[in-house]
Amino acid sequence: MSKKNILQFRRPEEGPSITEDLTNRRLFRLEKTQEKPGDSDQKSMTGSTLLNSDPKLLEELIRWRAAENRRVEKQIQLNLKHMVYPIIDTLREHISPSKRNLIYLLESCLRDILSPMILVLESKFHTLSPTEVEICSMISKGYSTKHIASLKNISGLTINDHRKSIRKKLGLTNTKKNLVSYLKSIERAHSE
Repeated sequence: MSKKNILQFRRPEEGPSITEDLTNRRLFRLEKTQEKPGDSDQKSMTGSTLLNSDPKLLEELIRWRAAENRRVEKQIQLNLKHMVYPIIDTLREHISPSKRNLIYLLESCLRDILSPMILVLESKFHTLSPTEVEICSMISKGYSTKHIASLKNISGLTINDHRKSIRKKLGLTNTKKNLVSYLKSIERAHSE
């Protein structure tokens, strides 16, 4: 089986799992190089045992997974560039000037689709509402309260209320920490 297929996620009824496939590959190598009578107990090793017993195999798996993640990210970016952005450009030409900000926001969100910030916010600060997560995303991009209010078609006072709630949920009340800087630091810390 090629490396491309090694980490293909499957349901149990669809065939071997990631670990089973790696185990089979490693066992094949062992059989090929050192087949001995009485080695049948080696064949019954579980995938996790084999990965734990062979650090090189685990390192290889981690390197391959990182490379696969980069390949998928590049593919997503290319798909956005060649399939989605042209549609957005067409929409921008046919939409009223007052709604163009929504198109710019959509483009900005698509560019950040691989950013870990939303995931981090939702996992670390699970009390944030979906609206607050969305506003956090806009704040981290440097959007002003007025700009966010116009994009969401709500009052600036409502955005200020959301900002206060966000600061409270992030534990920033009664501190001098800047919300924009704090959100950007979260994104930087988790993108490295």
